[in-house]
Amino acid sequence: MPTATVRDATFYYIDEGAGDPVLFIHGLTWDHTLWENQVAALRDDYRCIAVDLIGHGQTPDVDHEYSFFDLADYMAAFLHSIGVPSAHIVGLSMGGMTAMPMALEHPHSVRSLALLDTDAQPESAEKVAAYGQLGQAVLAMGWQAVAEPVANMLFGAPYLSDPASKAAVVEKLSANDMEAVAGRALRTVTNRVDVLDRLGIISVPTTVIVGELDIATTPDRAEAIAEAIPGAKLVRIPAAGHHSPLENPEAVTAALREHLARAG
Repeated sequence: MPTATVRDATFYYIDEGAGDPVLFIHGLTWDHTLWENQVAALRDDYRCIAVDLIGHGQTPDVDHEYSFFDLADYMAAFLHSIGVPSAHIVGLSMGGMTAMPMALEHPHSVRSLALLDTDAQPESAEKVAAYGQLGQAVLAMGWQAVAEPVANMLFGAPYLSDPASKAAVVEKLSANDMEAVAGRALRTVTNRVDVLDRLGIISVPTTVIVGELDIATTPDRAEAIAEAIPGAKLVRIPAAGHHSPLENPEAVTAALREHLARAG
């Protein structure tokens, strides 16, 4: 599979299909495989590009801290490095927190936004403390020690009720790099700045999608984003938590197909 080097980062990605380009950006603890169902369904009509963020999947870590505005710079440069001047941006959680700064700072790179299970506001002090403890536990004992409780935060009960699905989630979480994900990337999430008041300048077609059971970035946070972006549409995904593209793939794919048709 291809890689693209942008400054000090070498991004692994998949690139399938033809048509208007769609960049899929995953969330913390996962990688490009988050989107495997959506890519399979949409690649006949769109060029589907799914990237591994810094320190995730097959993209190596960097040796410095970075913000979501830094990630937005990386992603805009990544698109240009693979010959894509602009794309529809689909981002979940950390991916959405990257997509919004892309629209703010690199508007010519963004054709539309689909923001899934994400947040434009800072993390609450309570969650910052809890995530800090979680990160320390990972660094001290490894991902395996906390994979099951993390799974319960990131996925809704209906999905985890299937033993095979739960085992796959635990295995995926356990494979994460400790410092890259539980250290540097987690700090990027917990130290994020408030961009909600800036979203009113976004003019591209936007759909905000949220799992009804999401406890990591709760539906009220999605509602706030949809209210802040002019003309944005809000879609709630039933029986899904924070990783809605895996938990209810058909509903998410349908929402994305409708969004892309409207945006195109």
